[in-house]
Amino acid sequence: MSKNPFRAKREVLMLSQQELADEIGITRQVIANLEIGLFKVPPVRVLRYLCRQDYSDPDFVTANYAAWVTAQRWAHQHLFAKVDLRLADGDIWVALKNQVSPKSNNGFARALVYQPSLLSDFEKYGRGSSGIMRALLEVGLSEDNRGQLANYIAER
Repeated sequence: MSKNPFRAKREVLMLSQQELADEIGITRQVIANLEIGLFKVPPVRVLRYLCRQDYSDPDFVTANYAAWVTAQRWAHQHLFAKVDLRLADGDIWVALKNQVSPKSNNGFARALVYQPSLLSDFEKYGRGSSGIMRALLEVGLSEDNRGQLANYIAER
């Protein structure tokens, strides 16, 4: 399964993210976040709307989405295999990013299957997200390294 099932459904309907969001009465950002795998469980309003369009089973679509998210995170697991935050000299977040994707925040965001704005917000304001910590767990960052990062976040 190479494409997010919600994105595939939206594209079949020939709707942009903004058009779909307007149709449902939510923000485009919700659609964007859904299509990159930010949500563990899809928003109910989006699920109901898209399943009504093609009479698909919401449970089946939700299961396909969960499988897609898991597959995406598994596919990026190799990026975290050699991460060692003990090598950090200074800012632990920068050390993590540099070990995973030194050239861009967006590459790191794709590795986490998360919205790049979450990462830029973290760097800009020194705040973390429980979603980012969950993603780090799912992609295989060690418990010690996650603990160090959590301590760093808490100190900010």
